[in-house]
Amino acid sequence: MRVLRVRLGWRQIDLAARAGVSQGAISLVERGHLDRMSLRAIRRLLGAIDASTELVVRWRAGDVERVLDEGHARLASDIARRVTADGWEVVPEVSYSRY
Repeated sequence: MRVLRVRLGWRQIDLAARAGVSQGAISLVERGHLDRMSLRAIRRLLGAIDASTELVVRWRAGDVERVLDEGHARLASDIARRVTADGWEVVPEVSYSRY
């Protein structure tokens, strides 16, 4: 957030006024103390500088999406095994992981 604020040429007090929070709140966020702010306040701050954020839920060090993908991969493997047994050729699609 600090980088974007500085790029806009704003002081902390300028961003605070636009977002409706205190200058101290800006300081907390810029020092990495996000756990002391509500998600609503963080989104207001980011919205004031025309930025956004994503909340990613992780489970056991992985994205929850990977848990869903595990079931999908099992299903695809089962189907590939069945159609291969019927003489079909299976060529998996290759995708890339951003991790």
